[in-house]
Amino acid sequence: MRPHVMEHIRNLYRRHSRHRLARRRAGQAIVELTLAMTFLAYLFAAAVDLGFAFKSYQTLVNATAEASSFLAIRPAVSCGPNTTAQCARDEADRTARIRFRGEQGDRMRSFGGSTLDLNADERDDQTTIPPGFANFEAFIRSRVRIMVADATQVTTTNSDFAVGGNFTESAACRDRLIAGINGQCYIVVLTEMTYRPFALAPVVGDTMTIRAISVKPIVN
Repeated sequence: MRPHVMEHIRNLYRRHSRHRLARRRAGQAIVELTLAMTFLAYLFAAAVDLGFAFKSYQTLVNATAEASSFLAIRPAVSCGPNTTAQCARDEADRTARIRFRGEQGDRMRSFGGSTLDLNADERDDQTTIPPGFANFEAFIRSRVRIMVADATQVTTTNSDFAVGGNFTESAACRDRLIAGINGQCYIVVLTEMTYRPFALAPVVGDTMTIRAISVKPIVN
């Protein structure tokens, strides 16, 4: 075979090899780009998910502080013409829970936890009573717990107050409040709501329980 024919064949083979390599590299680049974009999209979704979770937490903290601030000033309110100490105390607790629910506004917010939707079923808790609860207020009381502590149970750091993890309500303080006897007591409001993650669900599960606590001295 003549030399120039052989050279021509070699040139054709080299061009074909270059085209095949270019196609393979282009396909590899598309696959790598797809994987990278999928990963970046997940990171973005996870960041948004974390943002909604933090917003839910901040909402809960603000609402909890609202309830404790109200009770610190008004641990008992009138409940009618025949007001008793126990009735006044119960009415103050009920009012505090109403203020807790109203802290976020009178409309339930989608995406993220809401003070009007503590079990995250996308419906106002007042219209959906979970199984095992006799009425709406019983469910709210289970998620918004209002207790009292005495000075021995509270630690003070600067202007912040806290109770220990094994805190139990002070019966003496509760009795003093009901009887109207002076003595330093503290309002302790413990709250929780459910958050349902979307991007983070494979990591943290289908639900996250977000909790908040607020401790304030009762103004005698």
